[in-house]
Amino acid sequence: MHVDQVATILICQRTNIWLRAREAVSKILAITLIFPFIMVMQFDASAEEVILRAELQADITEAYDLLQRYHPNLTTHTSQLQLDGLYERIYASVPRRSTKEQAYFALTELVGAVCDEHTQLFVDDPERARPPGGWPWFQNHLIVFDGRLFMEDPDTKEKFDVLSINDLRGVDIAAAVARRSPSDGCLDDEFLVVSDEFEIYTNIIAGMIGTDEPFNVELLEENSQRRLKKIIEPVSGFASSIHKDRYRSAKAQKLGKWLLKEGFQRPKLDADARYTAIDYRYSAGRNIAYLGIEVFGPTEIMAPAFENVLRDVIRKKPQAVILNLVDNPGGKNKTAMTLMAYLLPSAHRLFSTKYRKNIDSETPEHFEYQDEAAEQQRNRAIAYFSKLKKKNGLRNSRIRKTSFGKPDYKGAILVMLNPASGSNSIKVGAILRRLRNAKVAGSTTATNTVTSCSKAPGAFTLEHTGFLLRVPENCMHSPENRFNKEESLEPDIFISPLNAPLDEFALSTLRVILNDLDKKPID
Repeated sequence: MHVDQVATILICQRTNIWLRAREAVSKILAITLIFPFIMVMQFDASAEEVILRAELQADITEAYDLLQRYHPNLTTHTSQLQLDGLYERIYASVPRRSTKEQAYFALTELVGAVCDEHTQLFVDDPERARPPGGWPWFQNHLIVFDGRLFMEDPDTKEKFDVLSINDLRGVDIAAAVARRSPSDGCLDDEFLVVSDEFEIYTNIIAGMIGTDEPFNVELLEENSQRRLKKIIEPVSGFASSIHKDRYRSAKAQKLGKWLLKEGFQRPKLDADARYTAIDYRYSAGRNIAYLGIEVFGPTEIMAPAFENVLRDVIRKKPQAVILNLVDNPGGKNKTAMTLMAYLLPSAHRLFSTKYRKNIDSETPEHFEYQDEAAEQQRNRAIAYFSKLKKKNGLRNSRIRKTSFGKPDYKGAILVMLNPASGSNSIKVGAILRRLRNAKVAGSTTATNTVTSCSKAPGAFTLEHTGFLLRVPENCMHSPENRFNKEESLEPDIFISPLNAPLDEFALSTLRVILNDLDKKPID
């Protein structure tokens, strides 16, 4: 369809002409532009879960209107013309009746096109959600890379190229996930470990391959090019949650035992200032400090722990500090700034500019705050940005360098990351590289070091599907963090998730780092 025709339809949205045009477009495009995989998905639209065309189209329009109204970075990675065209295609391709899985497919393609990590669509409250049943996500791990789908064997840890699952091509499954991935910068050839990240990816794949029947899987062995066929039995959502807890617990225990074996002991610190999300160890033999940080949690809790740990690090004067941010999804900006207060020169900043589009003070309709703190933070942001002049549709605030008045560690820094490291973990790695020449080890996924957004304060409930849409309202820009034209954070020491067991990725990365330091100690 010509761009002018699309624009005409958009202008006439609330008229009878628009309605007739929509119906005509739907009939024409349904043959060739049925939204991805609707023809191959194996779900029956039962009476209990059916969503009518008008209902799904209403939710698609509502989601797009909310993105247009609130998102400051809406067209940073995808142009307005591309977004409009995608919206038109998805809207016109809605069938007469859809299942919830099909509705989720349609909406996540629109939301994923924004290419922002904090623009997310959930089937249910992510705080209460468990991995969907069906595929054993935490036993037969799935990885998306370079347009292909890979599976890790639970026994040998070998990675296989997935040719098909239940007759659906692995490349089509990988494309579906990549196109709907909420990542800072559109997913290109980076890694995405499906089961290690939140349930958006598992829901997308579950919507394609089903959840109840055994999975007929065809695999390709990379070295021998031998084709293998397997039948993988489905598991319940409850069992998948148990597998998830066991997997993560075993992974942490394995890393802890290895660190102890290598001489990394936990120093005796003030117990009142400890925090379980910080694993601090020190090797006197190597004179190296190790900090494993699970998440940048509540500042009021973690700040005293950082104070306790980093002052001890500075007293010991190690030759290097290894900062393990593997699997760290991000968290609070202020908490990340508190950590870096001890690692950077006295005055520094995480971002150059912070900006916002919407300053409406009333709580939006069908919107629920994540918690009271999120509501207070949103109100403070609105009060602050309301005083600033609007330019090109945005209100911009320059961020000044700030001194926390903390002593700073001056030795070498190495930052460990993996595809599940997100948000503030990536920002910390980028800023430490720029200001402290820190080395980054591991691998990353679809990161953007120049522009990013804060977590949304809550979620909109779409009227007919009941899906929860999170739209960030504050975004940041730091052009000085542009390391390459892709605006990505490429590791100095690259560890491929395809070459390391996923439950030993941090261990494998740490082993390479220590081998390098043992061979070439830092003066």
